[in-house]
Amino acid sequence: MKLYLAFKVSPEIETKVLNLLARIADVASPLTLTPVDRIHVTSLFLGEVPEEIGVKVLHACRQVRSFDVHFNSISHFNKKVLIVKADRGNMVMAVNKIQCNKFDELQGKDPVRREYNPHLTLAKYEGQVFATSAQVWDAVQRCFHVLHEGSPGLGSCRVTSLGLYCKSECLEEIRLAPHLEGVQ
Repeated sequence: MKLYLAFKVSPEIETKVLNLLARIADVASPLTLTPVDRIHVTSLFLGEVPEEIGVKVLHACRQVRSFDVHFNSISHFNKKVLIVKADRGNMVMAVNKIQCNKFDELQGKDPVRREYNPHLTLAKYEGQVFATSAQVWDAVQRCFHVLHEGSPGLGSCRVTSLGLYCKSECLEEIRLAPHLEGVQ
C-alpha cells in the first residue's frame, strides 16, 4: 500500500481547480487529469509502509493548529506530474518538518534535513518519459501557458484537518487544534 498524508481544499479552491482542469483539458493530451474525487494537497508521500507507521506520523501533528495555505505557483515533477505548489509558509513548513522527522524516527533513521513540497496534482503522464519525449513536455508547457493566462493564482484556504490516505481513500483523519488569529 502506498500511503500519503494529505488535506482537502476548501470548496472555493476546489471550484477554481475544476475550472483550471476544464481549461487545460483541450491542451493536456497525453496527460491524465486528476479526477474530481481525488483533489487534495499531498503534505507528505510515505510510500509503501505499514499503515501503523502512517497513523503515527499523522498523529504527530495532533497538536498543530489549523492554518492557512496559499496556492499560486504552477510547476511539475520530472515532466510527468503537473502540480500547483502550496506556498511554503511557516505553518506548512512546520507541519512538513514534524511529519518528516516522525517518519524518519519510526524508520530508525536520524532526522535528515529534507523538505517535501506540498502540492495539488492537476495531471499526470502515465507513460515513460524519454529524453526525447517532446510530446509530454509540449503538453506540460501548453498547460503552463493556459494556467498563467491572466491567473493571479488560486488563493488560499484554511487547513483544519489532516488525513492518511491510500489512493483516494481516507484511512484516518485528525482535526487540528483551533486557529489562533494572527498566526500563519
